[in-house]
Amino acid sequence: MSRSPIPIYAPTPYGAVDRYQGHCEEAMGNLDAAVDFYQRGLRLDEAMGSHPFVAHGLMDLGQLLLRKGGAENIRTARHHIACAHGLATKLGMQGVLKSIRDLS
Repeated sequence: MSRSPIPIYAPTPYGAVDRYQGHCEEAMGNLDAAVDFYQRGLRLDEAMGSHPFVAHGLMDLGQLLLRKGGAENIRTARHHIACAHGLATKLGMQGVLKSIRDLS
């Protein structure tokens, strides 16, 4: 259950609130909670057909999983980042593409 006073299911013009809650949890060092929020945000953004925010969410989750390390996390992170790359390329999202290049 979220400790946030903001309903985590509420969509915004900036994508699912859950993704931003994930950023907060990550900044506080709560990496497992951050993964959960990023995953929920992705599901909501996908359900809303919000492709640009799906690309951002995939990138955020991929970067966090790389940070967490471990073979399974790294494998999953690479998959998410590849999906983010494909979407960002299709949508012309230069910022996401730059973030992906900066990972190399």
